[in-house]
Amino acid sequence: EDLIHNLEHGHVWISYNPNLISNGDRIALENLVLQGSPNANGGGVGVIVTPRAANDSAIALASWARLLKLDAFDATTVRSFVETNRGKAPEGFITP
Repeated sequence: EDLIHNLEHGHVWISYNPNLISNGDRIALENLVLQGSPNANGGGVGVIVTPRAANDSAIALASWARLLKLDAFDATTVRSFVETNRGKAPEGFITP
């Protein structure tokens, strides 16, 4: 429920299946998000990263009304999705 509320406020949710993603890709994904705009919780502002074993792909990028599935980490694709979709939602504002 909290994740959906965050999406409603324009956050991007990046989930990964720990059984389908390599350890190197997981670390690269987490580092990319941390390099964005770190906040006190250690994550990028407006971006949430969580493991999710129910994913049918290695990585899923979700924002309000958008979903992109990746079989492997691609920094350019992740950055582009976040830049394009962060802050775009019915109550689209980002709070640190």
